[in-house]
Amino acid sequence: MSIFAISPSARPAVVVRHIGRRFAGSLLALLAAGLLGACAANLNYREAKSLQADNRADAALGKFQEAQTLDPENLEYRNAYLLARQKVLATHLQQGSQAQAARQRSEAELHYKRVLEIDPANAQALSGMQTMERDARHERILSQAAHDMEERKLDRARDTVRSVLEENPRNDKARELLGAITAKEEAKQAQTSLALAKLKPLSIDFKDATIKQVFDVIARSSGLNILFDKDVKLDQRASISLTNSSVEAAIHYVLLTGQLEQQALDANTILVFPNNAGKLKDYQELVVKTFVLANANAKFVGELIKTMVKSRDVVIDEKLNMVILRDSPDAVRLAEKLVALQDVPEPEVMLEVEILEVARDRLTELGVAWPSSLTLTPLAGGYGPLTLADLRGLSKETVGATIDPLKINARKVDGDTNLLANPRIRVLNREKAKIVIGEKVPSITTSVIATGIVSESATYLDVGLTLNLEPFIYVDNDVTIKMTLEVSNIIGYQTSKQGTTTYNIGTRSVNTMLRLKDGENQVLAGLINDVDRRTANKVPGLGDLPLAGRLFGSGLNDGKKTEIVFSITPRLIRNIQRPVGEVAEFSSGTEGSLRRRPTLTVVPPAASPAPIVPDKDPAAVGKTSGVASGASAQ
Repeated sequence: MSIFAISPSARPAVVVRHIGRRFAGSLLALLAAGLLGACAANLNYREAKSLQADNRADAALGKFQEAQTLDPENLEYRNAYLLARQKVLATHLQQGSQAQAARQRSEAELHYKRVLEIDPANAQALSGMQTMERDARHERILSQAAHDMEERKLDRARDTVRSVLEENPRNDKARELLGAITAKEEAKQAQTSLALAKLKPLSIDFKDATIKQVFDVIARSSGLNILFDKDVKLDQRASISLTNSSVEAAIHYVLLTGQLEQQALDANTILVFPNNAGKLKDYQELVVKTFVLANANAKFVGELIKTMVKSRDVVIDEKLNMVILRDSPDAVRLAEKLVALQDVPEPEVMLEVEILEVARDRLTELGVAWPSSLTLTPLAGGYGPLTLADLRGLSKETVGATIDPLKINARKVDGDTNLLANPRIRVLNREKAKIVIGEKVPSITTSVIATGIVSESATYLDVGLTLNLEPFIYVDNDVTIKMTLEVSNIIGYQTSKQGTTTYNIGTRSVNTMLRLKDGENQVLAGLINDVDRRTANKVPGLGDLPLAGRLFGSGLNDGKKTEIVFSITPRLIRNIQRPVGEVAEFSSGTEGSLRRRPTLTVVPPAASPAPIVPDKDPAAVGKTSGVASGASAQ
């Protein structure tokens, strides 16, 4: 009986051979997969180029992405994908913005969703979606506010519209609705307090009558109660003639000609007092109004109110950006309109910038560099320095010779460099923005103090690309851009005797101002630096021979060409708001009084009997008949 066994020493060899076969198989499989992936990536890349040529940008982007996924190490695929991605995003964002401005929400939503599929964190697309959701919500709120206005629930409607304007001050529908609500409130206010009586038509004719007589006629005609301050001169004479006017206008004109002022005490009673600072201080009611500003500067608004409204009790809280005003109701209403005119968001623009620097280097060195010098050096006999006596015994054994080496040059270098910068900057109107892409190079300065101590200090210089921008936004969607572009690079350096290194920096710059429309692209090119250096090292005479001269000389041709292409596109995020009619122009009273004049509406003549001519007895003055009243005083 034989027993076959494998010795322990033989087992590792069998295992190693088995593992080696498996590893080789896996390696071949990986190599095959890599080759197939590279071929598939190349096919996708070519197909993407073809789709791009047919203006099918979205389909081309998908193929570029597949090519990059299959061959992630290929920089050409990656650059092509990034450029295509940027163009597709810019196209969809622009189309989405245009559709949103045209209130085509479904189309705008499709474009923004496509952008978010490519770049889920895209701020402009997210903002566009949020804006559309906000606008839809605001439409529902404004519809309810319009319904409340029709139901004469003006306070609730006004608060609702103001909440919308706080979120979106550019909402034209909300601004129009607020104007309509304000007009209704003013009309309602005109119908209250001194209301219906003031709107009654009135015809009066006084010649050199006393103030007391005129107000008696107005009181009897309108049913108003008119009280007088003790300092009112009731015997003051006035002449006034009004036909088909209103009671409000009549009271205003009598007060104006008599330098008087009024204060409403209740719905049917007014108090007449002299228009002077003391009486105004005693009788005029004051209102405290707080303006919490969302956009304007509290200090500027406070100074504006002090200048335009002549208010003295103005408190400015810069920490909370708030202005507190205490003044008459007329002054507060005027201040409200001034604040509404100023408290608007500042214009803002997104500047899309592309900067491309193309550099080409061409270096050719060809020929034979023959020795150009022979150096003879006496050799010292010992370790000490050479003396004059040693020169007497010079011979070929004591003189050393040094000759330059013979070199054959055959070199050609081609280099292409592309530097691409594609920043996007969001800038407020008339604010400066700066972009620096490059490095800081130290410049060492050495100084010697009187005591012999040497000190060094470093100053860092910006080398690379520096771009300064300042936009000016106009109402017609134009943007003027003040621009300074500077591109610098190190072209050499020098070292001083003290060891200080200084750099030679080449600079190309442009300083200009552009006025572009929203979305208009401008390309600036032509910043070219072309350097061509030719150096020849020849053997005299022989190096100038045609054709054969190459064997007796060496030539160096060094060509460097760089060009900068600059592209800029402004895209308005928020423009200047034109003030609506009731804010752009409104009555502000006179220099001495902020009280508004009565509404200049013509009261239609009413069918009534002829005015009664009063008797000589002053007690008869002011008798009226029907709607119209007439009186004359001689």
